[in-house]
Amino acid sequence: MEAAELPVPPGGVRPGHLGLIARGRVILGDIAATAVDLSLRGWLEIESTGGEDGGWVLTPAEPPQDGQDTLEYEQVLLEWVARPRHAASLALLAADLPGGLAEVREELVRDALRSGWLRRLHHHERTKAGEELAGQLRAFRQQLRSARAVRGPQALDGKLLPYALHFGLAGPGHRLARFAHAWVAAFAELPEWRAPARWRTSSGHDVGIEVAARTRTLDEDIMSRDVGAMLWVTGW
Repeated sequence: MEAAELPVPPGGVRPGHLGLIARGRVILGDIAATAVDLSLRGWLEIESTGGEDGGWVLTPAEPPQDGQDTLEYEQVLLEWVARPRHAASLALLAADLPGGLAEVREELVRDALRSGWLRRLHHHERTKAGEELAGQLRAFRQQLRSARAVRGPQALDGKLLPYALHFGLAGPGHRLARFAHAWVAAFAELPEWRAPARWRTSSGHDVGIEVAARTRTLDEDIMSRDVGAMLWVTGW
């Protein structure tokens, strides 16, 4: 499979939309994937501090000259990151929220409504257009799996990485995949972002928090097996 044959996300959908289309709710991991997407598109710089704590620093970049424009929810995320007026660490952003994440979530829902994918009175219900898009995304997921099987996880390291993160297909060693795990670990304990009871383990622990803690060691097998099923629980 050549690079030109790699799948293309359907219908203009972006990483932040995926959980909304699948379950009618914004998924914390999809906001992490949005940050990764903005980095790949040149809007956001994401750097590891290289310290033992595995810290990360985010800095808004100069708008790219010839890149994909940002949607409203992406702009809200960039403005939140820029709020400290200097490079922001994940720890600093976590202390500043939940306000910023809530704004991103609200704008994501508005964007899905404007796109005609969700019903206005019952946001967890898809419209006919949303149902069609969900079917296209299931096919897209299978195309990503096929590309990964033929060429390895590195085939999804470019612009497809944020989508691969959502579907649990990203290579665990990629720098931005490690960042996405750190993002989820930083924010997962906020009450409004905890998983519903049906997503928790028999011990009662939130699966997103539990797996985030386990994957801080970057165990390759755990990350590749659990990220799609646990941190990005979507029901595809």
